[in-house]
Amino acid sequence: MLRIPSKTTPDRHGLHTRQRTGVLSVYAGLALLFSSGPVAALEQEAQTWTTGQLVVRVGGELDLGLRYRTRFSGLFDKRRLYQYQLTLGHTLQVGRRVRVGYEQFRTPGGLTENRYFPELQLGSQAGGLPLRHRLRLEHRDIDRLGNPVFRLRYKLAHRRPITTSGAYLELRNEIFVSLNDRGPLIDRGVAQNRIGFTFGQRMGKRTLLELRYQWGYIDNDVIERGEHLIQLHWIWDGR
Repeated sequence: MLRIPSKTTPDRHGLHTRQRTGVLSVYAGLALLFSSGPVAALEQEAQTWTTGQLVVRVGGELDLGLRYRTRFSGLFDKRRLYQYQLTLGHTLQVGRRVRVGYEQFRTPGGLTENRYFPELQLGSQAGGLPLRHRLRLEHRDIDRLGNPVFRLRYKLAHRRPITTSGAYLELRNEIFVSLNDRGPLIDRGVAQNRIGFTFGQRMGKRTLLELRYQWGYIDNDVIERGEHLIQLHWIWDGR
């Protein structure tokens, strides 16, 4: 007997087909990007990042986050940057969350950058694909730059489970738009773009371990280059 899906019966086969098609399209786009002539001609740099992150509930829907990250040149060759982040988050409802935060970046030579930001996180659906959005406005105080500058960041991500044991894959793209002109270091307009993927594994009820690769594009008056970023990320989420 032929069964025709009704309006109240989800077409799971069609949904899974659209999800697979969307993921494969992202992989195809990445392959085309890396093989293109302009990208291949860019100066390339490799970095390794290690990150530890704690998130704890402090009452109701409020949470407090603490993150520490070290950036290395190459494969753990030389420390180039230390990063601290403190955030206060509030879950409005399922799929909607706001945060405010403070970050400090410090080089081994003592140069610092302080950032303050509000952030909005949203979930949505597009063609059967669950999507995650993050919009952040950064106030940046940079040593030797004088007046503060502002930057807008937008991240789009799709996460899906790949095993029944808690493993998942996340595809992401993040764009950075400078709102000020402080040449030669900062130009108004698109300054960076990072695209890549994350393999994650739940290690328990609250612990995650992630291995992430991103290719970043940086463009200003000083340099135009590509960056290969490999990240190890440990997360304990007590929300």
